[in-house]
Amino acid sequence: MVYMFNELSLSPVKSIIDARNALETFVKASIRAKEFGFSEIRLHESVKDLYQFNLLENYRIDSWLKDCEVDYDVRDRFRDIVANPPLLRDDEIVEKEIFDRSEFFKTLDEFKHSVFGLGASYVFGTLAISLATHEEWLLSTMDIHHYSVDYQGIEDLSTVKVLNFSSIEILETHKEWIENEQKDCLEKSIDLWNKRQEYFPNILFGVDLENQLQKIGLTKKFYQLIDCLKKLDAFSKAWDYGGFNLNVLKTHYSLDVNGESECTMQRYSSLRKFGLSDGKKVQFELHIKLSDLRIYFLPNPSTQTITVGYIGKHIRTCLFP
Repeated sequence: MVYMFNELSLSPVKSIIDARNALETFVKASIRAKEFGFSEIRLHESVKDLYQFNLLENYRIDSWLKDCEVDYDVRDRFRDIVANPPLLRDDEIVEKEIFDRSEFFKTLDEFKHSVFGLGASYVFGTLAISLATHEEWLLSTMDIHHYSVDYQGIEDLSTVKVLNFSSIEILETHKEWIENEQKDCLEKSIDLWNKRQEYFPNILFGVDLENQLQKIGLTKKFYQLIDCLKKLDAFSKAWDYGGFNLNVLKTHYSLDVNGESECTMQRYSSLRKFGLSDGKKVQFELHIKLSDLRIYFLPNPSTQTITVGYIGKHIRTCLFP
């Protein structure tokens, strides 16, 4: 699951001690969030120069990263935490469409501010993380204003709530919500596997997918995965003669499909052997990219059938070993 950085919480503090405490607390809260199943933090493009932000005069974040008074491991973990994708990806079609038709605002100290990270948290139905630089960011739930325009051009302005944390202690208050979300997603994953023939009658599923689906965990990608499998099923249903047409799958069904490089197959082909529906292990190469998920499938031109053999995280390649 992803969570969103509240860029409005990037505000100056009163002392170097406050700066050190805020950033260390942020790192420790992020580490704990990962233990809860949050895999990556998203940042808006407005904070692309994050390291140059002045926490106070002559003390930027990159100054903190060189501060010998700060634990080296904490500084190192900070670099890993913030080195992540943009706020929204192009393949997150539903969320991106809602976000693009919206504006989000937050009133703070009697001033109205645009908020991108908090808005994305609302759209994704996930948590926001803030630096503890203001008493507002110590709240576990906060209000923001949501302005939107629908397809008919009808405008709406409402106040919505966003779940927030800026420390381990505040994150712990969301534990029940996180567990309920994980349970709900697990139940949906189990239901998907049990009813796979009903939902996707034109696709064969490999024997390893039951466990793989459960490992997807708490993520909005589950619904994107459903949409992707529906497209693959529709392609398979329409494929009643001739060879496998990759171009049709990519263009007509709008799926990001790729093979593997020769180098990757030479070095890591063994990582791409998955079970068929009968349990036999065979080589897969074609895969659909879905954010950081990969869906490996194997077309069989002689029977005009498609088997999905793997759904999970990115597998090692020559470029990303």
